Amino acid sequence: ANGDCGQYLRIEERDGRKEHVMMDVDGPGAIVRIWSANPAGTLRIYLDGAEQPVLAATMSDLLGGSFPGLPRPIAGEYSKGWNLYFPIPYARHCKVTSDAGNFYYHVNYRTYPQSTPVTSFTAEQIAALAADIETAIARMTEPQKMAVAAHAGKKPFDVSIAPGQSASLAGLTGPRAISRFRVQWTPSEDRDEPALRSTLLEMAFDGQATVATPLGDFFGTAPGLNAYESLPLSVTKDGLLESRWIMPFQNSAEVRVRNLGSAPVTVRGEIVTEPYAWTDASMLFHAKWRAEFDVPTEPKIDWNYLTAQGRGVFAGVAFAIDNPVRAWWGEGDEKIYVDGEPFPSHFGTGTEDYYGYAWCFPDLFTHAFHNQTRCDGPGNYGRTSINRWHILDRSPYTKEFR
Repeated sequence: ANGDCGQYLRIEERDGRKEHVMMDVDGPGAIVRIWSANPAGTLRIYLDGAEQPVLAATMSDLLGGSFPGLPRPIAGEYSKGWNLYFPIPYARHCKVTSDAGNFYYHVNYRTYPQSTPVTSFTAEQIAALAADIETAIARMTEPQKMAVAAHAGKKPFDVSIAPGQSASLAGLTGPRAISRFRVQWTPSEDRDEPALRSTLLEMAFDGQATVATPLGDFFGTAPGLNAYESLPLSVTKDGLLESRWIMPFQNSAEVRVRNLGSAPVTVRGEIVTEPYAWTDASMLFHAKWRAEFDVPTEPKIDWNYLTAQGRGVFAGVAFAIDNPVRAWWGEGDEKIYVDGEPFPSHFGTGTEDYYGYAWCFPDLFTHAFHNQTRCDGPGNYGRTSINRWHILDRSPYTKEFR
């Protein structure tokens, strides 16, 4: 529940100070995200058994975008949540500490096979890689400006669909990949919410049906049109919905729209494809949707987002809730189980913390990797829409993901 504050692996004495150990793992691996609701003290990162930290900084500076060379949006405070998205690789071992206690935190990291060659991070790399960091910042800040390949193909569509009917937006042959999927929705105010949810987007790649989700929810901000811009998805106030997910296929792809509503809908836009080198490591893009109504708050339960079988990579989630009271709805902790592990290798501190903010704060925010696009209020009453895309911190699995 809410008893996550001030929990550490242990407390060490070092040079006359107490250091609260937040992470202590063998490598090779990389830290991919650090979050806190109330960063405190000096954060120290020790690599490969060294007695001195490779990085020591005021935690609020490092996570808040004030540390030299790591500005927003690589780091920053978003609706009271402090986030650092910067890869810190290590070859053999990593330990993270703070000389203050009593705060909430996440340290997300990836572990690689033992044979993986990794060059451990040094503080000097921040300055040495300044140009690459600036390029990443530009892409995170204005992802819609990322270039489309000069030899890309564009297939426009403009269809009107009667209630109960469906229409094909595109039939494609491979090997290629959809790199842009744009829908220009004509805003209709009171009809946007029901129409975007009753218009079902379906995609099949290489004969497998892998996408089935309401059109608005596919773009990560339903119900309705709620403007935001993230790295893979964006929505504008005038109804331009754009996906930048890469969706490869070896032989064929079909994109369809089905009208499950009571009024006709018009769907227009374009699909952009690029050549794709299909290999044995290639995977198909999946996006699914589910709903549950009248979920009780007592007795407490683990509510299942997703159970997937096979080999894949978890890349993110969008969540919409309709809350009938002003009180906070999201104190539950996210738990991610990979490949049948009995205890989750990812165990969070609260729903808003997973989505990159904190303290059930209602302020809207937009970021390349996490967003709160709607919060009706007052307080946490009404509809809230949030998302988080696992890009740097994506989660691969070989057998099962839950």
